[in-house]
Amino acid sequence: MIDAGSNTTRITCPRCGGDLLEWFLDLIEEFSESIGDRNVTVPCCGESVQLDALGYDWPVGFARFEIYAMNPSRDGYELDARELARVAELLGHPVTQILWHF
Repeated sequence: MIDAGSNTTRITCPRCGGDLLEWFLDLIEEFSESIGDRNVTVPCCGESVQLDALGYDWPVGFARFEIYAMNPSRDGYELDARELARVAELLGHPVTQILWHF
């Protein structure tokens, strides 16, 4: 699980719109680095959903590895669409940019 750190302030259920932030944080702490099955039963409505289908206010990712830049020194620290496409091409897999704040 790769999250957005303190940027994440809201997570909602895709079925009923219920607030899942505290439940999600507890879930992540319980499973630490290895979530395994991403199909979960949400407490708000009891429905079964995929974790990546939840409504995150900032992008998150579920990945085997991550590449990150700490304290980038260029103007505009986000990669643009062309740069993201090049990274995906080099890796041979789609990528997601996640802006993490601590």
